[in-house]
Amino acid sequence: MYALFLISITSNLYWEVAYQERWHLLFFSLFGIYIGWKLIQLQKEAEEFLPSYIPLVAKVYMTFCGISILANILGRFSLSKMTGITATLSLMHAIPLIIFVAVIKEVIYLQIEISQKRENDFTSSIDFYDIQKRVNRVASFLAILIWAYFFAESLGIFDSIILTAKNFLSKPRSILNASFTFAQIAIFILILYSANFIANTAAYLAEIKDQQSSNTRSKKLGSSILLIRLTLLIVGFLLAAAASGISMDKITIVLGAFSLGISFGLQTIVNNLVSGIILAFEKPIQIGDTVQVGNIEGVVRDIGIRASKIKNWDGAEVIIPNGDLLAQHLTNWTLSDKQRRVELIIGVAYDSDMDLVTNLIQEQLDIQGILKYPPSRVFLQTFADSSVNFRVLFWVEDVDVWVTIRDKVMRGIFKSFKEHGVEIPFPQRDLHVKSFPGLIKETLSKPNEE
Repeated sequence: MYALFLISITSNLYWEVAYQERWHLLFFSLFGIYIGWKLIQLQKEAEEFLPSYIPLVAKVYMTFCGISILANILGRFSLSKMTGITATLSLMHAIPLIIFVAVIKEVIYLQIEISQKRENDFTSSIDFYDIQKRVNRVASFLAILIWAYFFAESLGIFDSIILTAKNFLSKPRSILNASFTFAQIAIFILILYSANFIANTAAYLAEIKDQQSSNTRSKKLGSSILLIRLTLLIVGFLLAAAASGISMDKITIVLGAFSLGISFGLQTIVNNLVSGIILAFEKPIQIGDTVQVGNIEGVVRDIGIRASKIKNWDGAEVIIPNGDLLAQHLTNWTLSDKQRRVELIIGVAYDSDMDLVTNLIQEQLDIQGILKYPPSRVFLQTFADSSVNFRVLFWVEDVDVWVTIRDKVMRGIFKSFKEHGVEIPFPQRDLHVKSFPGLIKETLSKPNEE
């Protein structure tokens, strides 16, 4: 590659067209096609280490080399020289940019490995895999822009592209009585996109902080993240309107049209938006809380502007409009603390020693995870059809593990009952036969006999 680069630089020193230079350029382009083919083969052999888009870069390079050969054969030496040298210079610019993107990916990968070993560090809660994907996209986009700049400069068309784009963006246009330019629209979209990016980044960092203080609800930002996002989006919208030259009377017209849309069919959307703001101020739920809304129970994963996400115990993320969170009965198991009361109904046979049963159950409630206060209770609840039912009540210190604690208690009770001969009955019925007509003194007779 460096040999091709040196040849291309040397070729630019020729001021006059020489016959032998056409042969040099022909072999130069053929060798470039060979280099492109070798790059494709190298990527197939080392697919894990080289980016997947190297074959595309190589094919583009080979295409330009082919165009150079064709133009050389047809006698278009200047076009052949320009395309051949441009292809080589573009490839030389592309290689360090590819290395730049690969280095960034490796840096993030190393940070992933380090963060996994630091459990209490701030970076241990960051999803570097997601960041790696996003940074890879941004770095690749920047690399493509830089490569496109050098490519256009090599062809000598960069100034023409800039002038054409400038004229296109600055040309006044009008729709009905409103005049605008595409430059204003581009500035408005760019600032609004930047504000959205900053808002999402701030929300992401706030969520990481909440994960670091997962055991202290008062230190969480929680639903305040929604206020942060709304504030940044509103400020971004105002800045975008001011920078693009949109006057306040036009904004007023848009808001008036928006109000008209609300009166016709956007009541539900506006209700959800207002409900989201109420959730942000009142904070009945926070990210990470265990809640129950109707028949849906799970952990709050996100509180958005319009809707919130709850991850249920089956692993599915349920999207609930914010209006429903306020309109329906909302149960928050972790609003003031993470404690939860657990109730068990246990039945034993009627001939069991009730005091022994009570003591055996009470012994299994003295395990780690069950609170001493409020104290655990064992009550004789009912005399059922097949059993005497006991009601067992105890408190766990963490709602996240109450199912595990209940499992330990029930296994311990079952084992203890078995060791002490306490029977856990199954449903049964006693049948008493008083009489059965024809069953007693019944005789068999032959046909035609009485």
